[in-house]
Amino acid sequence: MLASLMTRVKRSTVLQTAKIKTLTNDGKSVDAIVMFDLGADTTYVSHDIVRRIKPKWVTSKYTSYSTFGNKKSQNRKERNVYDVKVIDTQGNPHSILAVEVETICPPLSRQRIPSDVLRSLSHLQLADDYGSDRDLTLDILIGVDNYWRFVSPENLIRCEDLVAFESLFGWILSGSCMKTQEENVFHQMLCISTAKPVNESELHEFWSLESIGICAGRDKPPKNPVLDKFEDSVKFVDGRYEVALPWKSDVSKLSLLKNETGARKRLATLNSKFERNPSLRIEYDKVLKSYEDMTVQELQENLYVDDWLSGADTVEEANTMFLEAQSILSDAGMTLSKWNSNNSSLSSLVGLEVHAFSDASEKGYGSCVYLRIPKSDMEFHVSFVMATTKVAPIKRVTLPRLELLGALLSARLSHFVKSALRLNNCVRLV
Repeated sequence: MLASLMTRVKRSTVLQTAKIKTLTNDGKSVDAIVMFDLGADTTYVSHDIVRRIKPKWVTSKYTSYSTFGNKKSQNRKERNVYDVKVIDTQGNPHSILAVEVETICPPLSRQRIPSDVLRSLSHLQLADDYGSDRDLTLDILIGVDNYWRFVSPENLIRCEDLVAFESLFGWILSGSCMKTQEENVFHQMLCISTAKPVNESELHEFWSLESIGICAGRDKPPKNPVLDKFEDSVKFVDGRYEVALPWKSDVSKLSLLKNETGARKRLATLNSKFERNPSLRIEYDKVLKSYEDMTVQELQENLYVDDWLSGADTVEEANTMFLEAQSILSDAGMTLSKWNSNNSSLSSLVGLEVHAFSDASEKGYGSCVYLRIPKSDMEFHVSFVMATTKVAPIKRVTLPRLELLGALLSARLSHFVKSALRLNNCVRLV
């Protein structure tokens, strides 16, 4: 359930934030937004800034947290701890140990501070930009474990309910101040009911899917660095293709969790069971050997490189085989990209078409996408791919405009599906 609330406010709340510089492994500086929070006992760093600066991995530890109003901690799991380098206003680097999380919090909406208040503080070097309305995406949250390393409580300047205090990153503002006039502020709350707890990565994926068809930048699936590296390494040499093995980079190896100890313990436990029950070892080996023999036989009989070679006695059996192969590959997240047969009706089965439909009402609009696969005897197999719906804007718009928004949503979803399934240019978009 998504609920919207509008309130009229005349006070602006200012959180303890600072715009700082962080250091990468090769000594380059990267901008980051930091928030100081005495309510957090640990310092956290977002996955996004870790990806950008690639800090030194230190260790991993089990960490859990609880949201506001929850009595029990949740999302307890092993997380990476990094040595993050931050730079103060004098250019000196400082190390902080921070626990990596997917997202620290949703973007914070920060209202501008009145110009007369900023003029009274113009003699200070402020740690952030307070002169305009903007959304803040937090990269680092400094908890009480590092708070007092950077903050000097001796120097405080009070301006009614707003306080300025000195830090190594400049003067930080905190508190609240009056606005010159009331403003309408819209709040949105997402309520999710599930049978099991929802972690950060699932929420991130949820919002990413919701933005497909709305944000122009999401018309294509997110880039996969491993796949990009694979495609860049493909070469055609002496009539054959060569591709490099997808080895992990040295930096990414440092962030891998250490599982050798756990694996050795499981191996020792299994060996102990075999020693107590020799017949169990024999049965265990038989099962593994049968799997190995079945796999080898299938590969030897039906596979050549990455092509599956098989056949059928009738067109109907071959058509069923095609649909089953397509379904199996689809379940594995892959696409059947080529298909050939000595029967002309079967050879045309890969002539896919992407069909999109949209509709709109005064309350919202939506779109759905299907794949249409030609079969023999002028029949077609239709498979549902994806659909999405959007609530109409708060500001009333005409029904024709909502219909156009639905058509735009269909166009973007069609291109997204074509790109995500890696369909070639011969596929029609209908």
